[in-house]
Amino acid sequence: MCLPLVLRAARVNLVIVRHVSFGENTVKLRKEFWEKEALWLERETLSALSPAERLIRDLHLKAISEGHFTYDDPETGLKVLTRLRHFLKGRCCGNACRHCVYDLENAPEELKRKRRFNSSFWVDISGSGVESLEDDDDDYDSIFLSIEPKPKNM
Repeated sequence: MCLPLVLRAARVNLVIVRHVSFGENTVKLRKEFWEKEALWLERETLSALSPAERLIRDLHLKAISEGHFTYDDPETGLKVLTRLRHFLKGRCCGNACRHCVYDLENAPEELKRKRRFNSSFWVDISGSGVESLEDDDDDYDSIFLSIEPKPKNM
């Protein structure tokens, strides 16, 4: 089955023009991802992001709009996994990833304490002047934490 993917959110209007063949379950998962991604983008606070964070956000959006699982970090050149890849994996890997959609649930506490959510993605606390991971924004939890893990037979 070919699926043209379209994302329309309050501040984003991305159209994926590439057609890709997917199995029925993959089509369902990707559709679910795009629905959740639209909610995610509506709840971002762009004014809270630094110019460097906005660049990362834009690179991430470009990558997912093209169906990519990674993009290159502009500062280090390292590959960074996208929310699309994390979502399709179906669980937190425990590495406190930048675009984890599972609230870092499997990450060790020492890694969790070093990260904060900036309304778009997870960032390191060191050097940011932030002293706590406390976050009043429960939107993140309500969007992605209700994700059901994908069946093991996939």
